Amino acid sequence: MRDYDLEIYSTLLKRPGLCMGNNDWNEVENFIRAYELGSKWECNFMNLLTDQLRNKYGVSMPSEGLIKQIQLIATEEKMKWEDLFLTEAKEILIKESDGDGDIDGDGKFRFKKLLENKILKYFQEIPEYIDTTYFLNLNQINRQIDDWGGKSLSIKQIELFKIIKEDILKESCTPTNDKVKMNDELRSKIVELKKQISDE
Repeated sequence: MRDYDLEIYSTLLKRPGLCMGNNDWNEVENFIRAYELGSKWECNFMNLLTDQLRNKYGVSMPSEGLIKQIQLIATEEKMKWEDLFLTEAKEILIKESDGDGDIDGDGKFRFKKLLENKILKYFQEIPEYIDTTYFLNLNQINRQIDDWGGKSLSIKQIELFKIIKEDILKESCTPTNDKVKMNDELRSKIVELKKQISDE
């Protein structure tokens, strides 16, 4: 799987409506097949998932498809098939990012590196003025940090990032101003976060 695929599937597990257009998990197999077709088969999530299910539970994917395979296992395990899908899918993403599943051979903790690069790029140029849009874009990164279940930023980095996010929210969402000047205290926190990430 590519780094981009890790982002998409991480989002799918937490916000299915954003990816599928609705929250109906019965559509997830169609989404996966369409996504992999669009990726020209560079994303192999379906094979990873069906193989993991077969190896772990001894149930191969029947002709009815992935959902049927998961339903058969879920019945044996006495759990909802949607919960089984979420658990197994998250395990695959974490393996791909952090563990032996890192098939691209470019080092471990791929999602962590993705987050670090995204933050450094976002704060590459610290703007003179901030507004609500600036905060909303930053909040997308915050959601990825919160949603990810594998190796992420350090606790210290996450705490500082969230302080910055909240400070920007306070500054940018004032009803009287469309834009607010970036203050020196906030700027210094951003510089510190960039230093922590770059020095790692």
